[in-house]
Amino acid sequence: MQMGWQGWAGLKDESRKGRLPANAKSSGRAVTTSHKTKRRAIVCAITADYGFALGSLIAGFRRHNVSFDGSFVVFHDGLSAENQSRLRQLWPDIDFRPYTQAILSTSFGADVDLGTALELYSPMIFAKFELPDLLAEYEKCLWLDVDMLIQGDLAEIWAFEALAWRPLPDGAFARRADVMATFADLRGDGSYPLLNGGVIGMGQELRGQLTTPDLYGMAAQLLAQTGAHSVDELALYFLAASRSLPLDLLDLRFNHPVVAPGGRDAAIVHAIGPDKFWNSTPLQLAYPDWERNLAEWRALGGAGYEGQLRLADVQPATPEAALKSARNREYWLGVYAGLRSGLSPRLRVDLR
Repeated sequence: MQMGWQGWAGLKDESRKGRLPANAKSSGRAVTTSHKTKRRAIVCAITADYGFALGSLIAGFRRHNVSFDGSFVVFHDGLSAENQSRLRQLWPDIDFRPYTQAILSTSFGADVDLGTALELYSPMIFAKFELPDLLAEYEKCLWLDVDMLIQGDLAEIWAFEALAWRPLPDGAFARRADVMATFADLRGDGSYPLLNGGVIGMGQELRGQLTTPDLYGMAAQLLAQTGAHSVDELALYFLAASRSLPLDLLDLRFNHPVVAPGGRDAAIVHAIGPDKFWNSTPLQLAYPDWERNLAEWRALGGAGYEGQLRLADVQPATPEAALKSARNREYWLGVYAGLRSGLSPRLRVDLR
């Protein structure tokens, strides 16, 4: 289900922090606190055929973040050596780490049925569960989905010390009423908002309070008791809320839904849903910078998206076809206006 843009009205310029009580405890394996960490890391995950998506994301990131002195950590299931080399030409400091089906099964345990989850989502959504382990190596980690367009400097996003995410509007709880009821004892004081998992920050204050096995374990409970919808996001939400983990709420501009107004002014635009920058002609028209980023990847010899385009018949990408489509729409709007008075007042048609 896609959320109407009206639900985002109250989220801009919002910030809130929850602090961990002194007596709170975390389950899972112990984490050593004496360590020497590297600088910050951007963490992404892709299947082997999505090198173009990551290449485009990195191309946009480096254009707008020239002062960033950090690494990329990329989880993948078999990215070719050639594409790894191409990506390193865009950003030399990349740590490629395997994240295969075998690794995923081992992390969850052999008795956990992942079938439904993998029908809905890429297995790469679970790679974000590796963030707590990465804190043994990096000062701070920032997870980014690759269906994003970086349009600005992300320097301000690193202000978190523990956990950070962009909240969903309160209406998101109603759409997840069943799972909220099932795990009501894990909602803490009820003050924690649900999250969009496209951008997640984790810092050193989380060490010892949240572990990678904790996240896999919570997701396994969700899969067994409620289903697979938003399982990666809900696993993090319930652990954070039940343990009162310190939380910074990210501004909407750092994870701006592409369907919400104001996207061109955001630092990160997130193509949530089936329409992506690479497969949707309306998005290609609205955000030409993504094509510019893709061109940088192609210039290195990388392949682009080879699948079907969406909505090309509704919003064509070429000027003459776009004009024809707009005139057709104008015609049908006129037809509807003439019919409207004879239709039931309960019938609502959105022809925008």
